[in-house]
Amino acid sequence: MEKRMTNFKTMQDAHLALLARQDAAPNDPALPAAAEAYIAEVTAGSTWVADPGERDLLRAYLRYWAGVIYQQRGIYPKTELRPAETTAAARPVSPAPSEREPSPTTAPAPRRGLPGWLWLLGGLLGLLLILGAAGMIFLRAGQGAGQEVIDPGVPDPATPLPGITRTPVPQTPEPAVPIDQNNAAQLQPLMQAEPLPGVAAHTGGALAVDFDPREPEVATAGADGAVRFWTVPTLTLSRQLNDQRGWVRSVDYSPYGDQSNVPALFLTGGNDGLLRVYDLESLQLFAEYRPSAVNPGFVFAARFSPDGRLIASGHGDGQARIWNVATGTESGALSPDISSRLAQIPSGGAAVLDVAFAPDGAALALALSGTDNGVLLMDSTYTNPVCVVSGGAAAAVAFSPRGDRLAAGLENGNLVIAALSECPQPRNYYDNLAHQGGVTDVAFSPGGDWLVTGGRDGTLKLWSPEGQWLAELAVGAAVEAVAVSADAGYIASVDANGRLILWGIP
Repeated sequence: MEKRMTNFKTMQDAHLALLARQDAAPNDPALPAAAEAYIAEVTAGSTWVADPGERDLLRAYLRYWAGVIYQQRGIYPKTELRPAETTAAARPVSPAPSEREPSPTTAPAPRRGLPGWLWLLGGLLGLLLILGAAGMIFLRAGQGAGQEVIDPGVPDPATPLPGITRTPVPQTPEPAVPIDQNNAAQLQPLMQAEPLPGVAAHTGGALAVDFDPREPEVATAGADGAVRFWTVPTLTLSRQLNDQRGWVRSVDYSPYGDQSNVPALFLTGGNDGLLRVYDLESLQLFAEYRPSAVNPGFVFAARFSPDGRLIASGHGDGQARIWNVATGTESGALSPDISSRLAQIPSGGAAVLDVAFAPDGAALALALSGTDNGVLLMDSTYTNPVCVVSGGAAAAVAFSPRGDRLAAGLENGNLVIAALSECPQPRNYYDNLAHQGGVTDVAFSPGGDWLVTGGRDGTLKLWSPEGQWLAELAVGAAVEAVAVSADAGYIASVDANGRLILWGIP
């Protein structure tokens, strides 16, 4: 950082140079120090960057490198930008000595204008007004204490499922019994999340769920705009995000850990059309990703790539978008041979309701509404369709852990399990009615020996990879999303009544 950074271009170039250095040597022990120097330089020079868009990108760059430092040193440095004063092209000239603020030893200049007694009277009146307003606030708070404010447009919380046991939080939770084809019929609801007694996880409906790949935690999101994190298996509410506007339809944990060189991150998307990425540990906002289209529509789905460096998102305007996590943009180049990945992918459908990366990152599947060709499989550049799974409009899609099969949940209620070895027209292992009213979500087990579907008929169903029915579980409300824990010990479901239910072998 020898050249002082006084404009956005210099700061961006330094960020890209650090990225290239990280790609060349991800475990370079000197990288955290270089990142610290970059953060210090950008923070000092940010006063010369006034453009709001450029400042948003700078915040994303700083949070990325703060995450790198945190991963290697366990310390999350501050990343606040300094207030913008002017642009680098119009720096202020140092004032002449006579124009500078008086020093502490200099007597203040005599006040001009109104007489001193009027200033004193005005101050007293202002103080009385402030005290009066504070009194009204405390009075209203006292009147409302203990009373629940109910939105008449939001349904009452759902009644807890019968038969769910509630136990105190164990000091050392016992390992879950892995779910497999042999014990699938023994699945039962183990716990239901209630932030308060008798209150569902989300008011107005729960829409998304995902398990942390490393820690005993499950995240949910809903129509109330909240994202909540629950400890597994007790489903104790541990923390939450309340900065979303409108429904939150998608959540995803980054694949952090030994297989990833990027920080542990958390992703959300919803009705405001934005994607937000947070540092998983602190829940500090890492960056916001804004589609370049004027009206991109809702974000229906958003997923990290297997290496954590890209995001795929499905939008209401019929576009699937690929994002570079580090730069926060739809365009740019990770390297010359894959620059075409960073683009908007036209689906031809009314909306892209789900997206899924292949386990090796070499393909991307899109679930499309409004078309008979419900699933589109893109090649390794994520730009060219190579396979189409027909049968009807799709709402959900998932790859098997080995990447050899693709499961699609269709809006007509059918579950399709296709063998990808026969693309461009894959053979369907199974194509039959699974859920009345439509399949809403599908997820494979970590070992790939079974998969679970949720439907608008208020049931969960388990299947073999060849489509053999294994078990059916009554939820009692339209299932919006499902997820399977990394140890295959739990299934989580969220539904239209706002409930989060944890299922397993008792």
